[in-house]
Amino acid sequence: FSACTKRIDIEPKEGDQKVVIQGFLFNDSICKVVVSKSTGFLSKSKPPRISTATVTLADDAGNSESLIYN
Repeated sequence: FSACTKRIDIEPKEGDQKVVIQGFLFNDSICKVVVSKSTGFLSKSKPPRISTATVTLADDAGNSESLIYN
């Protein structure tokens, strides 16, 4: 295979930092939720975690469970 390539340097604008919530939920198992702040598109650093967050899971039946950083 051969192809033409051209390097394009981009400098995306820095946006406002947002809170990111990643959840991994499984039936009859422990769930994992990671709360962090967003980073720049080309950032090589890990997103900073928010260790003071409390995430509450709730269903339509009125059941709820709070997840606290551990």
